[in-house]
Amino acid sequence: MMYRILVGHPHPGVRQKVVDTLQDRFLIIPVNLNEVYSQTESVAPRLVLLDAYADDSLLEHLLATGVQTALIAEEANLNLMRKAGLYDVALLTLPLTPGCIDAVLAGEKTCPIPLSAENPIDDALQPKGKDGTEIPGESLRSLTGTTLAKELIVVGSPKGGSGKTVIAVNLAATIHQLTGQSVALADLDVPWGDVPAQLQLTPERNLLAFRSSPEVIRESVVKEVMQRHSSGIYVLASPPGVFDESFIDPSLARKILTNLPRFFDYVVVDTGANLHVHTLEAFRYATKLICVTNYDTATLHDTTRWLNQLKARNIIHEPKDVWQIFNRVTGKEGIDLNEAQAFLGASIVNTVRWSMKIQRAINQGKIPSQADADFGEEIARIVHRLCPQARQSGGLIDRLRNLVAR
Repeated sequence: MMYRILVGHPHPGVRQKVVDTLQDRFLIIPVNLNEVYSQTESVAPRLVLLDAYADDSLLEHLLATGVQTALIAEEANLNLMRKAGLYDVALLTLPLTPGCIDAVLAGEKTCPIPLSAENPIDDALQPKGKDGTEIPGESLRSLTGTTLAKELIVVGSPKGGSGKTVIAVNLAATIHQLTGQSVALADLDVPWGDVPAQLQLTPERNLLAFRSSPEVIRESVVKEVMQRHSSGIYVLASPPGVFDESFIDPSLARKILTNLPRFFDYVVVDTGANLHVHTLEAFRYATKLICVTNYDTATLHDTTRWLNQLKARNIIHEPKDVWQIFNRVTGKEGIDLNEAQAFLGASIVNTVRWSMKIQRAINQGKIPSQADADFGEEIARIVHRLCPQARQSGGLIDRLRNLVAR
């Protein structure tokens, strides 16, 4: 008897991989996620393989019907570990094998995840310091496999106008200057992205060019779509003139977030002040998630609600998983930093001052961290905390001061 297996996944390529691998032993029915409800009722599958980020209500529906479920993914990561306990089988990583499916159908609650000795599950779930204590603000996700990137830093904010893009641009430029290594800056703030405008770039192509690309994109194709800025960073532009966020579905965001780390040492992603599906997908892929906020009571309350939303969606475990940057600080806000940190329950990376000199640099298409020595030092300090492996070479701050002096 050939068991029916329903494969619900947004990627046609992934669905086809499962079909090619298992079709000799099982009757595979590949469908998109939005078809799982109806197809489950019509074909009565023995097993449903779901994409890692299927809606929780769909999973609850399947569990209520008694259908066996398993989570499939192309790699293991911390966010999947947290969600995997809801499934009958914790996690299956591609490529699947008939033997693996046999074990699932036999009711074995195994978790066949290929992990290196340096990245065991326990260490991924609960990062520890040398003294055994938990490290606050540790990576949400581990970049494993064939990736080159050391960090995938995603910058978000609960409110527009917080200076989020300024922080993202300056982090990317400073990481490149401190390390001399390759850095990609992706603008996923759709439809309001302005990374190219801030850098005074006029890209001929943007991230929509990847919509028709295969899941694994060649390096030459990636860099043809991106534009290299004079600072040395590569910029992936958001689409201009697009006023519908549905143009950027989770599969496109996922394609970008899995391919850029293959070719760049560091990836910085600027997202929108929203919780659209592509923004949430970026948060899920972050090794470090940054919230840029301002130093006022209304924004602090908004930030708390934002953090609670991320926790409710299983993107973060606790607010302290998110690194906070208080931007545009003047020192006259009348709010105590320790009280703000306690109120948010989050990790505070730093406060960043603001001045008209910084705004002038932005208006002139300059990167403020390279035009203002004090601002550059603040950004460098943040980079060192976010990326301990980043080491200053050649006295960056001294060079910045000399540049300003000239």
